[in-house]
Amino acid sequence: IFFPSGENIGNEANTLSKLSHPNIVSIYDFLEIDNQFYLILEYAEGISLDKFIEENISVNREQFAENIFGQILNGFAYAHKHNIIHRDIKPSNIIIQKDLSVKILDFGIAKILDGNNNHTKTGASMGTIIYMSPEQILGKNIDKRSDIYSIGITLYEFLTGSNPFGAFDLSQYEIQTKILNENIDYNSSNISPRFLNTIAKAVSKDPFQRYSDCDEFRNDLFSENPSLISNKY
Repeated sequence: IFFPSGENIGNEANTLSKLSHPNIVSIYDFLEIDNQFYLILEYAEGISLDKFIEENISVNREQFAENIFGQILNGFAYAHKHNIIHRDIKPSNIIIQKDLSVKILDFGIAKILDGNNNHTKTGASMGTIIYMSPEQILGKNIDKRSDIYSIGITLYEFLTGSNPFGAFDLSQYEIQTKILNENIDYNSSNISPRFLNTIAKAVSKDPFQRYSDCDEFRNDLFSENPSLISNKY
């Protein structure tokens, strides 16, 4: 893959290339040619999670959720511990292989966290709108809890087959407004209470009410009695 080169991009790519985790596609090498920056990536054979959702309409997805999202959370926990947030988590950036093992793709807009404040630059609003956290939409400083929000939205879509805020007939402004101001309607989602409570905590509009890290999120995912946010979702 390639993207325009920029300040410190070589340092960031070098850090990304050192990530080594079974659930993250490896970066083998990187180079700059004619002011374009190229990443040479591991090939992951399988289907993207959005295609998996589309093609398995009748499957009881809760049977697969712990396995698939346990792996997803393992991968992101590892990245976050290395001070990297993804910023564009969505089903199309997750590959499901034949053995149901997971590979996370596209750290192309991942941001190396500043060692002093653990936040990305204010005003950065990169990503895919229907999976963005409220603070990401507003261009505020973001940290790993923004990724946790996006994983929660992806889990909701995996279980229901639809995104809670996305619709083909809505403008970007309308989607942003819904994310910032409207709560998810869980009543028609047919999600079991244990998964519903886990998702509700992950996608709280207040990042301080979300899971503090992916390990906590994963532990609740495997718990029959997940922790609740302090306010009703």
